[in-house]
Amino acid sequence: MRSSETETLLRIEALSVSFASLGRRLYAVRDLTLSLQCGEIVALVGESGCGKSLLARAILALPPENARLDGRILFQESDLLSLPEECLRSLRGRQISMIFQEPMTALNPVLTCGHQAAEVLSSHAQTNTRARVIEMFTRVGIPEAESRFDSYPHQLSGGMRQRVLIAMSLLCDPLLLLADEPTTALDVTISRQILALLVRESRARHMAVLFISHDLRTVATFADRVCVMYAGRLVEQASVSELFANPLHPYTRGLLNASQVSPRTAKKRLLTIPGAVPSLAAMPPGCPFAPRCPKVLDICREHFPAMRSFARHHVACFALTEL
Repeated sequence: MRSSETETLLRIEALSVSFASLGRRLYAVRDLTLSLQCGEIVALVGESGCGKSLLARAILALPPENARLDGRILFQESDLLSLPEECLRSLRGRQISMIFQEPMTALNPVLTCGHQAAEVLSSHAQTNTRARVIEMFTRVGIPEAESRFDSYPHQLSGGMRQRVLIAMSLLCDPLLLLADEPTTALDVTISRQILALLVRESRARHMAVLFISHDLRTVATFADRVCVMYAGRLVEQASVSELFANPLHPYTRGLLNASQVSPRTAKKRLLTIPGAVPSLAAMPPGCPFAPRCPKVLDICREHFPAMRSFARHHVACFALTEL
């Protein structure tokens, strides 16, 4: 049974993902709190290495073997981190699904696309799998879907392979879709078609989507809400219109200054953020953005700020001066 669109489907509470190294713990995700409503499309943005993909794997309860997860991930009020593996297997693919980054590496090259898609259905004891897969292939815009059922991944274009992955992720009518840069390496036309498809499916199914991306131009036209992640921490979140019109965190401003998607930067020369995301082994104390921040204060180098709320705009920054 589908939930109402105003109901919270996923609630992440103080989630940390860490790894043991030389007698200490290295945090790739730290004290992250986030929620998704039914039917909502939330974009998670940030530079490579900020922990976005690792967060998605944590939601699926599929982190790297040597990772430790602390906190809670509540999906329909059930804590995924405390469920037995048998229950998790019944959720994956059926209620929580994921589109992985690279369609060529995500698909098995020695099995046909249809066979791989049918495995998703058969793993959840569904019958008449061929007909259902062909129906979904057609729905996501794969031409000659019946013949494509017997095609191998290398026989399809990048756009078609990505559509196969999307079809596989939607086969069991999930409540939550984790889309990890689903348009990477696709041309602009195919990218727009795939994004339009995801929006259409989300609205039709009241399906929540966590859309992981570093492409702010795509996010501006696709998402309902944006969450900005830096070095494993959530630093800002707001609606798309609010965040692009009035970014509060210096890191968010830096990202927008490096693009041309905001009215504030559309006619300005693009700027870069000096430095790089710190490695897990060299994470600075306090705010991890402090070494790169043009607004840094002494307190920033000692403590990480709590998330502050201004209406529905939330930001973690000591140097906040513009509201």
